[in-house]
Amino acid sequence: RSSQWSIELMRRVWGPEISAWADHPWWEQAAMSWDFCESLPERFREADHFAWAMSAEPGADGMEGVYPPEVRLAPQGAFNSYHPITSRFVADTWSPGKFVIAFNGVVSSSSPHVAAELYGSYYELFCKLNHVQHLCIQVGNL
Repeated sequence: RSSQWSIELMRRVWGPEISAWADHPWWEQAAMSWDFCESLPERFREADHFAWAMSAEPGADGMEGVYPPEVRLAPQGAFNSYHPITSRFVADTWSPGKFVIAFNGVVSSSSPHVAAELYGSYYELFCKLNHVQHLCIQVGNL
């Protein structure tokens, strides 16, 4: 959601060019994790664990207060599921209706040619599912 909070989060996560996360293999995830969780050890140390345990209601969200109120948690597979080449149909396999497909590991599990073909066919599917074919580039021109 576009908000001042989101803009500030992106500024913190993107950080300066000398950021510790600049060359991290999954830099955006590491930087967001740090931004959200860097104070958790101190908060955990200072918490009244007995009072917390006694106040827990059945069905209460055990993650409440861990992340900023602007953050919502969702199952990983709902937003970032994988192509069958890498998911092996074990978990988080993409299907129409899921938000994003990740191609992590497709090249190393198949080949650059197979990955390029997949990118093109999923791009065409994206254009069709979202009714934006008139805005899309022909795959042969990619």
